[in-house]
Amino acid sequence: MNDEIQIMVKLQDYWDKIQEGKDEIVRNEKSIMFWNKKIDDNRNELSTLEKELKNIKKTINEQEIELSQGEDKAVKLEQRRNILKTEREVKALEMELEKINTKKNSLEEELISLFDLLDEKEVSLKRLRDEVENNNEQAEHDIKKLNQEIEDHNHVIEENEIKYEKLVEQLSPDTKSIFTKLLKSADGKAIVSIIDETCEGCNFTIPTHLAIEVASNDKIVKCFNCGKFIYKRIK
Repeated sequence: MNDEIQIMVKLQDYWDKIQEGKDEIVRNEKSIMFWNKKIDDNRNELSTLEKELKNIKKTINEQEIELSQGEDKAVKLEQRRNILKTEREVKALEMELEKINTKKNSLEEELISLFDLLDEKEVSLKRLRDEVENNNEQAEHDIKKLNQEIEDHNHVIEENEIKYEKLVEQLSPDTKSIFTKLLKSADGKAIVSIIDETCEGCNFTIPTHLAIEVASNDKIVKCFNCGKFIYKRIK
């Protein structure tokens, strides 16, 4: 096999490993972002529920105070009943008592609903805390694993970049120039093999005489269609 063909095949392998490593790092970083977002979402959901509980307890406390104040006022009004002299005063007192009792009944009903809601929220909070704890443990485990994989991929990339930079200098200037430009194409392929008489890079069927020439691997040949270097892979 032509020396430059051998070099390009090795360079392509190094380049593929570099790109694969970079792609894996991007995937890992996206997974880390997913887990971090999940942790933040869980934290926000937990914080929201804790605030709801705090507000419910505050409302219960305020309404219990209001209920107690109403009951005290009702007791004092009852105490005044015996010293009232006119029917008009008694009627006014009874109307005020009725108003206080109506408010009391309303507050008691609201408090029953609030206590039910408080119990429900406390159960939800406990369940959410357990869920968040489990999710966070899983997230921390996966993030640690993903960071280790990123470190491993960076190591592989660095190794192959060193090999690539060292070997690419062995190509002739013209070949090197074309080869490096082709690597920047969408698929990142500069040299591809032919399968029967078909270019692996673009699936273009090359002429038979050219396929025979490529099969010898003695000369540097490019595909007429995609412009990539082509060679015959030796099994």
